[in-house]
Amino acid sequence: MKKKEKEDLMEAVFGKNAKRRTLGSLKSNDFVYGDYSMKKDETDALNEMLKQQSRQLSEMMKESSFSEADYQKLKQEIEQDFGVTLNEVEMNSTPVKSSKQIMDFQDVQSIVEESEELFPGQKAFIEDLSEAFSKPFLLENDKNDPKFIVCLCGQKGTGKSEMLNHVMEQYQKKGYFSSKEAGIVDLSLYERTEQEHLFVQDVYSALQKGEIVLFNNFHQTSFYLMPTLESLVHTGKLKLKKRYTLKQGQMQETGNTLTANVIDSLSFADKGIVFIADASLNDLIQMTGTGFFKGFHDVIETSKFTEEALLKISKCKLDEFVAEAAKLNIQVSFDEQLTSYLSRQFDEKEGLKALDQVLEKWLKALLQMKLDQRFEEIKKMRMSIKEDEVIVLMEDQQIDFLAQGHEKELDQQKKILDELNEIVGLDEVKQYVLSLKDHFRIQKLRAQKGMKTNAVSMHMIFTGNPGTGKTTIARIISRYLKSIGILSSGQLVEVTRADLVGRYVGHTAPQTENVIQSALGGVLFIDEAYSLYRGKDDSFGLEAIDALVKGIEDYRDDLLVILAGYTKEMKEFLTSNSGLKSRFPNVIEFLDYTAEELLMITKSIAKGKQYFLNEDCDQKLLAYFEEVQSTRAADAGNGRLARNLVEAAILKQSSRCLSDETAALDELRAEDFEGLEV
Repeated sequence: MKKKEKEDLMEAVFGKNAKRRTLGSLKSNDFVYGDYSMKKDETDALNEMLKQQSRQLSEMMKESSFSEADYQKLKQEIEQDFGVTLNEVEMNSTPVKSSKQIMDFQDVQSIVEESEELFPGQKAFIEDLSEAFSKPFLLENDKNDPKFIVCLCGQKGTGKSEMLNHVMEQYQKKGYFSSKEAGIVDLSLYERTEQEHLFVQDVYSALQKGEIVLFNNFHQTSFYLMPTLESLVHTGKLKLKKRYTLKQGQMQETGNTLTANVIDSLSFADKGIVFIADASLNDLIQMTGTGFFKGFHDVIETSKFTEEALLKISKCKLDEFVAEAAKLNIQVSFDEQLTSYLSRQFDEKEGLKALDQVLEKWLKALLQMKLDQRFEEIKKMRMSIKEDEVIVLMEDQQIDFLAQGHEKELDQQKKILDELNEIVGLDEVKQYVLSLKDHFRIQKLRAQKGMKTNAVSMHMIFTGNPGTGKTTIARIISRYLKSIGILSSGQLVEVTRADLVGRYVGHTAPQTENVIQSALGGVLFIDEAYSLYRGKDDSFGLEAIDALVKGIEDYRDDLLVILAGYTKEMKEFLTSNSGLKSRFPNVIEFLDYTAEELLMITKSIAKGKQYFLNEDCDQKLLAYFEEVQSTRAADAGNGRLARNLVEAAILKQSSRCLSDETAALDELRAEDFEGLEV
């Protein structure tokens, strides 16, 4: 930084007449500022003045060549010359006080026993969690350190969050926590370095709540945040990479602005820190390394549910179902067989949510029955299982209260399959689509019998020339997979490079993520996908591909991605990212249509418009299609060629019909296809 620039900055803060003195030349009780002498206890006024001048100084800095190194040097000179401290500070968490400072072991025992009743099969987890919460009350704890730093991990759907919330609530009721609420930070939200300021703001907000800061989705943390989190776990403080200050209750970046009370870290003093991950301890250690976990006070992993535990959980959930049915004036009873059936619905991917989905379906069916029959008196219903099917007796009469919904599902599937079968050719594609249903049913049966399930990647690559039916098949697949329960919503989101690639650096990844979010539960269809890769120097395209690969992995349970394009170009595209080829094992080639198939497509299109082709069209169109497909199938359009021919023929037929009153209004003749050019 130039000397003149520095002098201008100093003058902006202290004025033209400020006399600089070193601390060593000052009397112990005085501070000299210009011609004005201040007592030591009046130096706060100078600090206040500095704050008022910081905005003006910041604007001057933007116009100068002021760097971070310049800032540090100038800051040091100000401290030496004027005796003013501009030290960065540590932002402490909001202090909280509980009504009890000493732990009563009877309280702990009652919390554990009650929790074990609600969460069968997780006794060890609950005991370890209660022990982690109790340690600060039993051991002398430095108030400058966190109360505890805990990692809760284990299989998805084993109730980690539910057990944590319940135990926290019990500790709050007994006076050990001032609040049952936790400040929550979702670690899956901060995927890029540009989002770090959002992470800092969210952590600060979480610190202002109760005793515990909860970091959710630890297993989905971006790699750039890992060093920051590891430092937090080891030190109890969040060291900030950038300079922040507090304005109107918000953490805001200051850049190189010269200002007092710059925050360089967030303290978790006297707070509890809890990380939650839907992953095993071994998987987490592979992701983070052993060094990360040495900072945790406790690492608590849920147990896999035993058959006995699942039976107890199923019984509790069925009791809740009975209570909800009673609100509809339906008195439900059930036997042990139904409890066993429900327990077998447990799915390793969905966890206990799979049981809830079954009961939700039953409850919706009961509600529909109530709306249809409008009965006021109490109805008695008995539910049981026979040959793995739900049997329902209503007033001693067997009914199928799920039949209506089931029939609708079957009817929808039939309509979709009929539509698929009407498509000309594409036998390989049809066979693959039908095999998905069989695989899905078998895996569901294996899960119900307690056997391992094998998830198969359904992501596909459609290769072939334009007009071979790629988009049409993608639409049918999305609806069909929804109808058989593989996808939750079944929408098709069709995009190209322009929808994924941003206009400036840092824009592409969030834009691609937004597209992925819009397709969750359905199919993301990327046409001309090869255009995403224009060589290794295409940083925007490569960023979109990286974001796509990450999205496929993050949402593999409820997203199907189909990439479409020319055969040769798609082969080259698969080399752009090492993770692409392994995630798209299903490569389906859409061959060009034969002349016979194009004739069938032409007749089908005409039929859809309520026309039919006279027999005299067949030979003429076959000869035309054979010549076109043998010479320029790649650019002729395949199915689009047939559609264009029909539309052109309809225009000619209209003129013909006006001049011939006896002509059939729904007939297309050979003369309507005159003037065909190869």
